[in-house]
Amino acid sequence: MRRILFVVLLTLAASAPAVGQASAEQQIRDLEKQSLEAAERGTGHAFAERYLADDFLFTDLMGRVMTKAQILARPKSTPGKGAVMEVDDQQVRVYGDTAVVTGRVTFTSADNPKPDSRPAARYTRVWVHQGGSWKLVAEQLTRIAAPAVG
Repeated sequence: MRRILFVVLLTLAASAPAVGQASAEQQIRDLEKQSLEAAERGTGHAFAERYLADDFLFTDLMGRVMTKAQILARPKSTPGKGAVMEVDDQQVRVYGDTAVVTGRVTFTSADNPKPDSRPAARYTRVWVHQGGSWKLVAEQLTRIAAPAVG
């Protein structure tokens, strides 16, 4: 009986990190969803204040780098006036206190459902669990090249 109990406890202990990672993965998926919703509602500034790490770096489609301070210094957006971002092919991988999110984003105008002039992009976002919450520490967009014609 003791041997069976020991095996059961050992199995539960071995599976505990996987359960924790599943929970962390869901937390990151929720934060990613909140980030998109904030952009669409025009509340991205508040999201940035709360979830960007102080040393956050963003690399845009043109290779320009912005810090959290530079992002927060930009004018706040208004609901319905920004781009709507459609995300697909999203994958979340958790490595202890770090999560890496990759995916594809397509931009459309809030007032026009056709794709806008920005190309689709692949993105990578890195989240770190620090101080009891998840903070976004880095994000990079990479333009998806248009398919070759001919």
